[in-house]
Amino acid sequence: MWLGVPASVVSLMYVYLLSCRIRMGQRAIALTIGGLVLLLLFCVYGEYEKTHELLRELGGGTGKPDSVIYRFGWLNQYTNNLFLNGYTFVAGISLAALIGRVSNRLSR
Repeated sequence: MWLGVPASVVSLMYVYLLSCRIRMGQRAIALTIGGLVLLLLFCVYGEYEKTHELLRELGGGTGKPDSVIYRFGWLNQYTNNLFLNGYTFVAGISLAALIGRVSNRLSR
């Protein structure tokens, strides 16, 4: 898992720099930004559903006495997959590309 964090950070920087350098027409930029926003919204919804499903399986959050994770912090062996997963990775990549696209567009 710990090797995934540096790989994710390098991927985010690479996508940001790449999205800043690509030249596109007006329509292509609008479609790209729209697609990235939709992808980001999909990932946020997927993460929201994943979180609620896991909390349902665990019997509640960290403050509920009947929960498996009662009195644990949010970073524990049961919830660590909420923070590094496919949804958060794709959301980070799309956010980096979106910021790169918008900053490139504003700098023109």
